[in-house]
Amino acid sequence: MPCGASTPVSASGPGNSWICTSGRETRTEDGARRHEPDYPAALTLYRRLVRVYSNGETRYHDDALRRIEEITAPDLGIAVSSFFLPGSEIEFHLSWRNVSEVDLALYPIDLSTDANFSGDDDSRSWLDRVTLPGRPASRVWSRPTHDAGDHVPGQQTVTLDPALPTGAYVLEARASGERVRELILVTGAALVTKTTGAQALVYVCDALSGAPREGARISLWARSYENRAWGWQHLRGTSDADGLAKLAHFDFE
Repeated sequence: MPCGASTPVSASGPGNSWICTSGRETRTEDGARRHEPDYPAALTLYRRLVRVYSNGETRYHDDALRRIEEITAPDLGIAVSSFFLPGSEIEFHLSWRNVSEVDLALYPIDLSTDANFSGDDDSRSWLDRVTLPGRPASRVWSRPTHDAGDHVPGQQTVTLDPALPTGAYVLEARASGERVRELILVTGAALVTKTTGAQALVYVCDALSGAPREGARISLWARSYENRAWGWQHLRGTSDADGLAKLAHFDFE
């Protein structure tokens, strides 16, 4: 967390990081005391430290530079807690810092075809492997954050209205050069998998009743070791009348 360390960053005297963790004391409406981080005051002290002391004159110089970056840099996040049943209220959690407005877009995707794990870059999340440029968005909108410029992190729970049809969607948020994605899944189906060294057994069923679902398209990406190299295998199948599909053959190392 920004400014979360308890180590002093001042060349002398008590630690300045206390200002942006415990901060100043305030009182609530009922008279209770509480502490609120004072990011502007902490920023002033960190900047004073790097202005007065050059690198090598204090061991806290580089740490103070990192704290300045943490306090002032834009930050953006979205989180979706779970999947949603058709017709249910759909919510996601939006968080930000040093951002005045967030641009949001919702893209319908096909989970069985649009996620591509081939290639050598294993650092990206699977959502980042879904190509969005050129894909039409079903919804595009912006949300002001009412950021006061005091570097205080903000957050909000957002409800999508109207509710989404059954399907999978990539929710993308952009602000100040930051970009984050999350999956919104609206479905009445559930999926259970069991894997061995040679195959995967997949069961597709109704999420509420547990009854098997026939004809569900299944796509499974497996990372395997073959010919002295790691690679991806893409396995596909369709559930039968019992909701089952067997996908083979791969090797887990």
